[in-house]
Amino acid sequence: MKPTQPGRKAPETAFAKKAAALWPCAKGSLTWVRNRCGRPGCKRCASGEGHPALLYTFRKDGRQRAMSVRPELEGAMRKAIENGRALEALMVECGIATVRAGRARR
Repeated sequence: MKPTQPGRKAPETAFAKKAAALWPCAKGSLTWVRNRCGRPGCKRCASGEGHPALLYTFRKDGRQRAMSVRPELEGAMRKAIENGRALEALMVECGIATVRAGRARR
C-alpha cells in the first residue's frame, strides 16, 4: 500500500483522517446539579430546590476539576464528550494494531 502523503505511512494517514472527523472532542462528563446561591431570602434555596447548573467535570494534572457550562452549549459539549470517547477507542485500536504488527515482524 502506497503512502498517501510523502513521509507518512497509510495507517498514520487513516488514523489522522478518523481523528480529524472526531473534532471537537473532550474528555470528562456533563451533569446537571442543583446549587445554593447563598442569598438569605432565596425561596428556591430555602425550599431545598436550589438552582439548576450544568457542570463539565474532568481531570487535569491528576486532580478533578469542574466548570460551569451554559445550557445552550449542552448539545455541543455532549457531542464533544461522545467524540472524545470515540477517539479513545480509536487509540486503543491503534495500540492493538501496533502490538500485532510488532508480533508479525518477529
